Amino acid sequence: MKKEAICIVNACFAFFIILLLVGCGSRIDYSLPANPIEFNTGTFINPNNQDDDYISIEYNGRTYIPYGTKLITLVRHYEMTDGTWKTDSNTYKYRLEITGRMGGGAVKDSTFVYLSNVEEISFERAYMAAGLSSNMDDYFDPSEAVLVAMK
Repeated sequence: MKKEAICIVNACFAFFIILLLVGCGSRIDYSLPANPIEFNTGTFINPNNQDDDYISIEYNGRTYIPYGTKLITLVRHYEMTDGTWKTDSNTYKYRLEITGRMGGGAVKDSTFVYLSNVEEISFERAYMAAGLSSNMDDYFDPSEAVLVAMK
């Protein structure tokens, strides 16, 4: 029994020596790039609503839209001649712009735009249903309401 324990200790010691000499992962390069980062900006206008524009930022070949600058349309929607609102799949009675400030030290107001068959939606329900809840009961059924824009 003693010989087995000594063999195990020696094997562990050898393993740690090998890890020490070889390393256990690739090294991370923490150096800063030689050239400063350059941003390119562009303004996009929604063809369905000329007042709905937003600024995007191009960085490393990707487009980013800064949250909270302008109203960002998420779902294409239209106002019908009878005053109802329509997405590609459903018709709604109301277009609600719900503005408020989220808890947790938020410094700016957020705005959520819903098309809805419900006449009133609280701000708390609006932001929870916008994707900030892990509880599926907080979300709307698509026939009840849909988030179409946010800022």
